[in-house]
Amino acid sequence: MPRTIVEFLHRDAPVVAQSDAVGHALELLLDCDLPAIPVVDDDGRYAGIFGEREFITALFPGYVSSLKHAGFVPKSIDTVLEKRQTCRIEPVGKHMNTEHIDVPPDFSDV
Repeated sequence: MPRTIVEFLHRDAPVVAQSDAVGHALELLLDCDLPAIPVVDDDGRYAGIFGEREFITALFPGYVSSLKHAGFVPKSIDTVLEKRQTCRIEPVGKHMNTEHIDVPPDFSDV
């Protein structure tokens, strides 16, 4: 029997605020083993997501839309962060994805 989208996706995830630093959001993202985490506004309402794609965009602003692959990124993210130190302290809200996609709770993974 196919699982519903709710069964497939229901996991506890850390939440970051729009004003939290990218470095903090990245630590939470890596610790939770999810591709993205929710971002909330100052009132605690959902504002968007911050994930792997948004992090790469934060590291390489202006370049991501023209990239075909990320083979140039070294295996050590610390090396990349050293080259772009300001990224670590930029607010998550500057880089989060605000695209909204509605999926009904009974949507099947089949």
